[in-house]
Amino acid sequence: MSDLRPSSRPVAGIARHGQLHASGPVVTVLKFVAAALAVALVSAASIAGIAASQITSNTKTVAEEAAKLAGLEKVIYVDNAAYDKGLPENYAPLLIENIKKGAYTHVLAGHSAFGKNLMPRVAALMDVQQISDITAIESEDTFVRPIYAGNAILTLQSTDSPKIITVRGTAFQSTPSTDGTATIEEGVDPNVACPTEWVSENLTKSDRPELASATRVVSG
Repeated sequence: MSDLRPSSRPVAGIARHGQLHASGPVVTVLKFVAAALAVALVSAASIAGIAASQITSNTKTVAEEAAKLAGLEKVIYVDNAAYDKGLPENYAPLLIENIKKGAYTHVLAGHSAFGKNLMPRVAALMDVQQISDITAIESEDTFVRPIYAGNAILTLQSTDSPKIITVRGTAFQSTPSTDGTATIEEGVDPNVACPTEWVSENLTKSDRPELASATRVVSG
């Protein structure tokens, strides 16, 4: 990974059931992948399958939808019912195998419940520090994120590789979701046994929008 030129470093964006890949100038690509994740986090159609609870192991259909995102080069998917519930105990090894295979230098996921559950484990297993909840990208190694409950803004520089990042989707403008011609590729599945068993879930239904995906938030 250290031998890759800045203009050709691959960047991956991770959404549940899919991996989005683009290449080119690093800062441009990072901003693009962040925008693609914004689509996945905000879109009611759930381009990358984040909010589509009815989608289970039929991930190729989701990959085909994700491939329509304008500017994407590749969408990687793994079709295995073992990952239906998005448990980090077996999802993290799956992600790491594909990060290593693609030699990705930057890996982004939405700062959602799924991303916050998965990415710290990935960062720990790869012995790097996670960069959380970024709202802006200054360069390939410099990012902006809120701290102290949003009362201060931090600009940080990271020397880790790969960089494991979660993105605040509402901070980036969504990319067009109909003009893409990305290739679709089946990823590596390590088939790691999951020590955690999914028992049940109880969802609270509310007419209020989720703050992480709301396009406008009014307070006070």
